[in-house]
Amino acid sequence: MVACHLEQYLVLLLLLIVTATSSGTTLKDQNSDSFFVALPRNRHNFINFVRCNLHVVTDETEPVNVSIDAGAYFQSNFILPPFGNQTVRLPSTLIVVDNTNLDKAIHVFTNDGKKIKVYSSSVTQHGHSGAAYTAIPLLDYEIEEYTYYVISTSSSASAVRSETLLVTGLSSANITITPTQDVMLPPFITGLPDDLVVLANEMYEFNMPPSTTLLLNSVSDMSGTKITSNVPIAVICSHMCAEPFYGEQLCDHFLFQSQPTIAWGSTFMSQPIFSSGSVYKFISSEDNATVAVTCSDNSSLSDTVAYYNMSAGQLKQIVVASQSGYCTFVSDSKILVVQFAGASGISGLGDPCSVALTPIEHYTKVTNPLSLPSFPYLMTDASPYTTNALIIVQSSYDVSNLTVSLNNSVVSSPWVPVFAGQVIIGYSTKLVNISGSNENKLYFNREDLPPMYVIVNGLVVTIGYCFSLNTGLDVITEVSRPKANFSSGSYFMSEETSETLILNRYNQLNETVVLQLRQCGGNSLPENFVLSESNIEFTEGVAQTNVTLTVNSDGELSHHIQCFCLELVQRNELFSYYRPYATSNVCVQDNEDVSLVASNAIINSTLLRLRLTLSGYNGNMDQTVTVRPRLEYLSNQSSGGSAPVLPTINVYITKYVSTYTYSLRLSEPLLLDSVLYIDLYTQSNISINTTSKYGPLLIIPSDSSSATPTSTVQFPTTTFTVATPPLIESLKQNPEVFISFLSILAVLLLIIIIFLVLLVLISCRLYKQSKTVSFVTKERKELEATNTSATVQGSTMQPVVDINRESLYSTASDSIVHNTINTTDSPSRHSVSPPACHSSCDKLVESNV
Repeated sequence: MVACHLEQYLVLLLLLIVTATSSGTTLKDQNSDSFFVALPRNRHNFINFVRCNLHVVTDETEPVNVSIDAGAYFQSNFILPPFGNQTVRLPSTLIVVDNTNLDKAIHVFTNDGKKIKVYSSSVTQHGHSGAAYTAIPLLDYEIEEYTYYVISTSSSASAVRSETLLVTGLSSANITITPTQDVMLPPFITGLPDDLVVLANEMYEFNMPPSTTLLLNSVSDMSGTKITSNVPIAVICSHMCAEPFYGEQLCDHFLFQSQPTIAWGSTFMSQPIFSSGSVYKFISSEDNATVAVTCSDNSSLSDTVAYYNMSAGQLKQIVVASQSGYCTFVSDSKILVVQFAGASGISGLGDPCSVALTPIEHYTKVTNPLSLPSFPYLMTDASPYTTNALIIVQSSYDVSNLTVSLNNSVVSSPWVPVFAGQVIIGYSTKLVNISGSNENKLYFNREDLPPMYVIVNGLVVTIGYCFSLNTGLDVITEVSRPKANFSSGSYFMSEETSETLILNRYNQLNETVVLQLRQCGGNSLPENFVLSESNIEFTEGVAQTNVTLTVNSDGELSHHIQCFCLELVQRNELFSYYRPYATSNVCVQDNEDVSLVASNAIINSTLLRLRLTLSGYNGNMDQTVTVRPRLEYLSNQSSGGSAPVLPTINVYITKYVSTYTYSLRLSEPLLLDSVLYIDLYTQSNISINTTSKYGPLLIIPSDSSSATPTSTVQFPTTTFTVATPPLIESLKQNPEVFISFLSILAVLLLIIIIFLVLLVLISCRLYKQSKTVSFVTKERKELEATNTSATVQGSTMQPVVDINRESLYSTASDSIVHNTINTTDSPSRHSVSPPACHSSCDKLVESNV
């Protein structure tokens, strides 16, 4: 049972019930005289280990002549008795393992035009994995294009793959695929010599001949893959062996046939199948679809209603971990919902299974008795096994005394309500362990049976299976589905005022529709909020209507600015359902004083610094305030000219912050008789407008050595008036960081420190250069003295002398002088023998130095 307070948020959509009201009414459903099916591969690629069955059932009161044509692989013909069923074992060679052989389509048809239902099952020989699905006939809806979407899952094992099997009927098909994963097409499709890889999200068009199959597969989840065709085809979604809940120790084979979007529904009820929770995946057929989902018992959406705005082909997933949890899905557009029932684990019987849920619009009236597939042969001969069934009906029918019997024994449990919040939307009963019957017929104790939905499910060793026993396939029309909306996503007003809410109906159907305006979730409006009318009537062809919302002052707002949500819904009196069409936010400000004032100003010739103070506000609002300061001179400006133009600054007011400081750099110095005007106004949900005059201002000359920010002009407090606000998309803005006076001082101090450091570095460099020059001079004198001594001695020795000019005097940056003198007698510069010099020797040495 859902928590009581869930009703506050409960918003459900109208149930459009499409039923047959008389025996002469014909509706599209899965009963047909022709089916095309195929067998995707199971967990093992070794097809000899897989057992495949077809289960043919009829509700006809006369015998039915049935044929099965699988070309050279298999042929069969048999007679079904009235309300009879037949299980046909198929050769494992019909399993589509790859695209080597394309002639594995299986045609099941009647030779006398009578109707049958077909189910297919696949199980490994030793009961490791298996699945079953309901075959959907290839119905002609007289449209130019049929659109299908794939829903699959993934596995923790890379050896098994997510797959989609396409099967054509008696006509060739022009097909376009847009896969969500890379897939490979064989040469017979592309006409190329080798396989072609179609990349994810790329489109590829091709033609498939009649009665052929094409296997698309990927290691990753292929959910969301789009397939279009000019004729109806069979699109079988499967996975070789997957776990809907990662971490489960057992995987299983998944199978179901996807219907074309034209046959999808809008309202779905589910029930727990196994005892390990469920994973729900749903996909939209149209853009701008709104899906309301409510779940029970420890789900990811427990105790709330979640709204999903979806585009065409967009996929969503919900996990319900509780063994008794379930979800309801209600959409304003057609959707497809697939339930993956969780595995029981190795401690119990069975693995996970998958079933494409039947929408309420496609619940059908079943025959009495209701024929079932042959359960003992449905999956395997392994033991133990159980077969169960779930029956779900709509809440508008009295099922209190309705029972179901098998072999003259009542097998139905008491009917229990199916909840969405506190609202009962249906009833369900479980038929437990109905396997092993030779008759395989369910008998109801009443003839006036309501439209219902039957899910067959069971456990066989480590196999879990589930499939829909019955489903309608009629087109759900858009009648009674008007689309309505508010003219604005947000309205802003103050107390003791009124606002006109304009409601638009943008598909003008020829019908009268009554909509209801209320607070979101069904809550009552506060006492001081009054709607001129809560029930809005759109008569035939009317596109617009107005409703007045008035806010009185007899109620207290929790904040100066308070917002709440209004929703426009359609109520169905018969089923007590609500269909939400649109929501809008209404924000109201009270009449208490809220002030944003310029508390003081400091002007230092060309620098203007203002401080703004927000007072009297306790709300939770972020808003943008635009500050437009203006300067005027009191004098005639005969000498000073016109006042400089000041730039506009946006100040971001954040919640709980009261003081803001910012600076303006003026283009020229101000005169002493300046007058400052400040225009302040906001650009958010509340518009606060004012113009204040301050002055004459006290100007501190920029060349004054005593210029300090001590002289200020105190501004008077100004209370702002509320005006008509402009509309914005968001009330949230990111605050900016403003430069304060202390930050200016910090910058100046940093500049001074940098200057001092540079000065010290320059002084050090000059000192080093002076030391270098002194050292060079000393070396030169020593060299000259050495040369003079050599001349006096008059030695005849003439060693080779090499004076390296670059080594003798290097740059000042090196701070080292290298004097390299190489002699043939000694490697030491200090033991050089006196050279024999010519008359120019002294000049040579001097020039080298």
